[in-house]
Amino acid sequence: MATEVNSRILNPDFFGDLKYGQLRNLLTSIKCDDTLDLQIRHNQIHIYYRGGKILDVKPHGAQSYKFALDENYFQESNRHDRLLVKRLLNRDLPDFTAFFGVAKQALDIYLTSKKTAEREFQQLIVRTNNYSSIANSTDYFIVDIEYAKQGSRFDLVALSWPSESFLRKLTKGYKPRLMIIEMKYGEAALGGKAGLTKHHQDIETFIQNSSLNQNFKLEMEYLFLQKLQLGLIPCLERKKEWVDPIRFDDQMDIGYLIADHDPASKRLINELVKLPVENTKFVTSNFAGYALFNENVFGLAEFKGRFGKQIG
Repeated sequence: MATEVNSRILNPDFFGDLKYGQLRNLLTSIKCDDTLDLQIRHNQIHIYYRGGKILDVKPHGAQSYKFALDENYFQESNRHDRLLVKRLLNRDLPDFTAFFGVAKQALDIYLTSKKTAEREFQQLIVRTNNYSSIANSTDYFIVDIEYAKQGSRFDLVALSWPSESFLRKLTKGYKPRLMIIEMKYGEAALGGKAGLTKHHQDIETFIQNSSLNQNFKLEMEYLFLQKLQLGLIPCLERKKEWVDPIRFDDQMDIGYLIADHDPASKRLINELVKLPVENTKFVTSNFAGYALFNENVFGLAEFKGRFGKQIG
């Protein structure tokens, strides 16, 4: 493992326990349940359900782990479930089937009251493009979500790797390319301090910093390798195990995924006029859905031309 990478990577002991050892049942539970999504952090894993972090797992002493669920997800009405989850997680090795059954219900109640649709849509994008029945046909895989470092925060880090067989085989020196995607759900998220313009400036600053850029690319290469080795992208599994990371192109794209925008609103068009034409792409769906295809990724000018009636 590259010593330069100090984030979003599991150390060999944690990785081995997850793939072969005491945490293998947890990995199996997640891979058998497509409502759950495992994301790798710095020697830590977060498990998501409907976009909410349902389980946090990190080393706790020698050869043991700490399992945690945010207690804020438990309302006064399900205080009993909170106590039950505590008992389940306080074991050296929890019964994950029982835990997820109780914890999912708690998150269902919490997320319904909070109306946090953006994170849930985000997880659906991961599921569709990484491990659904059509994942092998899409042109993108999701390497990471909610990436955060030195003041930068990215909703989705996608890998553009077209489904054409010769490109999937990495022939003639082909290298897949990263795309940093900002996702916006509804009208309220489009403008202001967290709007498209501010995010574009932040991402551009990050990409143009050669040190941050290169370390980020290396980090994503090793993160993607660990996901391949854990079988978290089933369509890319092969008889001979992945050993070396796939090398990514030095160039990166900036993309925006706008979900459920109201065509009558002017907020989106007001943001679009502030964005630079270069290096700005918009990711749309092919009919209704969450699969990412090259045919549905447009530059700013083409996006405005094609979707004039929809963007306000």
